[in-house]
Amino acid sequence: MKSTTDGISLSRKELTALLAFASQEETDKNKWGVHFRIAGEKVFARATNGYACFELEGINDGANDGEWMVARKFLVDGQKELESKQVLRLEFKGASLHEAAVLENDQELGRWQSAKDVAISQVTFPWDGVKLPAANRKIAHCSAISTPYLKLVMLAAKAVDIETAYFYAPKDAGGAFIFTVGHDGKTSGLGSIVPLPVEAGASDDEDDEDEEAA
Repeated sequence: MKSTTDGISLSRKELTALLAFASQEETDKNKWGVHFRIAGEKVFARATNGYACFELEGINDGANDGEWMVARKFLVDGQKELESKQVLRLEFKGASLHEAAVLENDQELGRWQSAKDVAISQVTFPWDGVKLPAANRKIAHCSAISTPYLKLVMLAAKAVDIETAYFYAPKDAGGAFIFTVGHDGKTSGLGSIVPLPVEAGASDDEDDEDEEAA
């Protein structure tokens, strides 16, 4: 992912990962889509469904700072048009988005327009800022992750062309797992997953007693 004065460009794999984390409920406009932000030398794309969230970080090459929330349907339609190394360029005009283009090797292959502004007007995006935990933080003894969310992490890794994701366990069983993908590349990802409630019987005390008995 990168941004220029012409717009923000994303690959099919990047869009696939972001849309997998975004809400599918159209009535939830604060999460039904992807939030884009340009800040200095970086461009960010964020998506969440309220339980799992993901942020892509790319390079900004000359575009002015700004932020937009783009409707899910527009991005899904654009994703379907992409093949191989093609990218979708979102061409923002001020606070609005009506047009996008498909490019390959910087050559335009097609474009389309939306009569309706697909940049959703909203007050805030529900993003508290995912941060890596301190290295000396106490790790939760037992946490459970819903397995469909592990598939989302796989899509996040594919978005930055790697096969490894790093997980940071929560401080306690109710905290969020933090994960990172591709931080050595030009585009990287950071996200979190809220774990499931831990089943009764999986407490630290019970396990300690088992170990002592052994």
